[in-house]
Amino acid sequence: MGDRSNFIGRELFLQCAHPFNEVTVNAAEAAMGFYQKVGFTQIGDRFFKHGIWGTLMKWVNPATSLLSTLRELECELHQPQCRGDRERLAQLLAPDFREFGRSGASYSRDDTLAMLPLETEAPQIHAQDFTVHELADSIVLLTYRSAHINPSGELFRHTNRSSIWRLDSSGWQMVFHQGTPTDSFDRSPT
Repeated sequence: MGDRSNFIGRELFLQCAHPFNEVTVNAAEAAMGFYQKVGFTQIGDRFFKHGIWGTLMKWVNPATSLLSTLRELECELHQPQCRGDRERLAQLLAPDFREFGRSGASYSRDDTLAMLPLETEAPQIHAQDFTVHELADSIVLLTYRSAHINPSGELFRHTNRSSIWRLDSSGWQMVFHQGTPTDSFDRSPT
């Protein structure tokens, strides 16, 4: 395979022995056509299928890219701006969303959409040790550890967390989340 900085679409076309004329065909357009033809879902300027990310620009390590994307979405849900924005929460939480909270309580999507925007003081949350595991086509499990941060910067309310995310035509949505109390842990460097 050629230089990883080449367009992945061109590499895929060359691997699959599809006709490809660099002079007359724009590589990005060719890559887009290829991804659509073989059933990838377009998300922004990238494509996803069976745990594989494709891009029109540069080679992307699928596992790193997926972990990075889901970590960003998960941490967005920790932020006061997101927690207070019912519309954004509705975009991120699937209609069939269910949560088993750290307390043991169970919450539906409607419960969450009603409660989170009413928080008067959202906690500051530290999260670390993210891992991602593909469960099925377009369904992944994200696990990590989190803790609240008190005003002096110390961690408390240590929790093991797991979320199931599903990819559909509108992007990634959280389907399930669970928090389980755990022993305290040291903050890892970011």
